[in-house]
Amino acid sequence: MAIGRVLRRTLKVEFGKRKIPLPKHLSFLANIPFYAVTECLPPNSSNKQTRVEILPSSLKKVARSYEEYGQIKKENEDLLKLLEEWQGIFASQEQYIERLEKANNQLRFNLGEGPETPRSEYKSYLQVAQEMGFKPHGLPLQGGLPSLGKKQ
Repeated sequence: MAIGRVLRRTLKVEFGKRKIPLPKHLSFLANIPFYAVTECLPPNSSNKQTRVEILPSSLKKVARSYEEYGQIKKENEDLLKLLEEWQGIFASQEQYIERLEKANNQLRFNLGEGPETPRSEYKSYLQVAQEMGFKPHGLPLQGGLPSLGKKQ
C-alpha cells in the first residue's frame, strides 16, 4: 500500500520545551510515546495528511493504558451510582433531623423555662473550705502522692 509522498517528517526528539513546540492540533501527543509526526500527500489527492508514527512497544503501552482507563471508568460509574444512593439516604436523614429539631423546639416552647435543676447535696473539700473562710495562698494545690525524687 502506498502512503504517498512524504513532505516532512519530524522525530519526537526534535520536539520539546527548548526545541520545536508541538503544534496546537497535536497537543494531545504530549503524554503519548510517539516516534515521529509525518506530513504527507496521499496518492491521487491534493489534501495534506498528518500521520503519527508509534512503535509497536509504545502502542502496546497506549492500548494497555486505554484498557485500564476503561476499567477505572467502569468502577467509577459503579461508585457514582453508590454515591448517589447514599446521598439520597443522607438527604432523607437530614429531613428527619429537621423534623426532630422542630419537634424539640416546640416541646421547649411548651415547657417554658422548666424547673430549676437542684444542686447536689454533696460538697467537695475545697467548697467546704471556702465556706469556712479558707483563703489559699500561693500556687493551687493539685494533690496526689509526693515525688520519689530523681532516679539514678
